Amino acid sequence: NEAEAFVQALRPFSPRDIGTEAWESQREHVQKLNIQAVVDATNNVEESIKELLLTHEKIPLLIHELISLDLWKRHALPRIFKMDFSAETSFPAYVVMFYEAVLVGLLEVLLFHSECNEAAGDSLHDLLQRLSERLVLR
Repeated sequence: NEAEAFVQALRPFSPRDIGTEAWESQREHVQKLNIQAVVDATNNVEESIKELLLTHEKIPLLIHELISLDLWKRHALPRIFKMDFSAETSFPAYVVMFYEAVLVGLLEVLLFHSECNEAAGDSLHDLLQRLSERLVLR
């Protein structure tokens, strides 16, 4: 099963790894998982992606990835904005921000379920803390 292979292969990336070939591959896989998760939830069918992510304990990893993207945006994105805008500088930034939206959407689908909230464990607290810090800093 392709989806299960994608889920099993998920691994954490640091902000420094964002944009690497391995990160790009995982980003594409997560986008596919997100599409299937949304289709499953919309059609009220068995949510296979949710079950795979729960079985392989990957929900905290998705939250870690979202936090890594936030760190990248905070530290790397301002440097990109200082460069001359071209396809080489602006498209990678767009890809990262789009991926952030994908992760948020996937987590929205997952965290609708109490078992996913429980599986998120302390990582959910970390995410809420980061979100509250971001709101205060605005």
